Amino acid sequence: MFGLGENRVIDRDIEDWHWATWEYLIEKLGPPTDTPLVLPTAEFFPPGPKRGHELASHLFSCVKESMGMSEFPVVLRPQPSRPGSARVDEFLFLVNEGVPLGTFSIENGQAIITYEPSLTSSPKQLIATFAHELSHYLLAPHHNELGEDMELVTDLCVAYAGFGVFGANASPSLTQHGDAFGQGWRVSGGGYMSPSSWGFAMAVFMALVENQSDLSSWLRKDILGYYKKSRAHLAKNPGRLAALKQV
Repeated sequence: MFGLGENRVIDRDIEDWHWATWEYLIEKLGPPTDTPLVLPTAEFFPPGPKRGHELASHLFSCVKESMGMSEFPVVLRPQPSRPGSARVDEFLFLVNEGVPLGTFSIENGQAIITYEPSLTSSPKQLIATFAHELSHYLLAPHHNELGEDMELVTDLCVAYAGFGVFGANASPSLTQHGDAFGQGWRVSGGGYMSPSSWGFAMAVFMALVENQSDLSSWLRKDILGYYKKSRAHLAKNPGRLAALKQV
């Protein structure tokens, strides 16, 4: 019968993209066999400065170290502060998400990463932003090959690098908000992959590195559901994972 035995959380063509992109990352960057799952614990982020650019610099150094990029030369800069919520109608607010949370560029041979300074009040999202921009740095020699998929590939590289918990939890989520003067919907988070794609990416990463840890305490509830369904799907359809381990 059509669909018998399937337990997928993403469409078949999106799953095909995941497998092809994982293969691409492994071919370009090597297998993630010994890559740890990075978590928001003191093991990976020892105590440091509490606020401002000093906090951002400390977290940035921690992310670089966990990604094996401590020796990569890069300048970290805060961006000019972006505007916040705006009223677009008498009873509707729109939260401004048009300005990037971070950027990566190379200017005169110098790698530069910028970040939205208000993220220092949301350290986990700041970590996700740093992991994404440093993934751009890892992929910089191959940017011309990535085309319009560059940001999606970079998001998947965050999972490849062990920062999937941060990337997944920072992915866009839609929540309703309101007060005595108006109401509307807020899109919060960053990144480019959907929550369901993050659930699948986490399942592939955990299987590749043979990590059986319980992620219930670490993943956002919706993504945890996608992750568990994806693990079940991979268990029932092991062929492509087995092939990926041979790359």
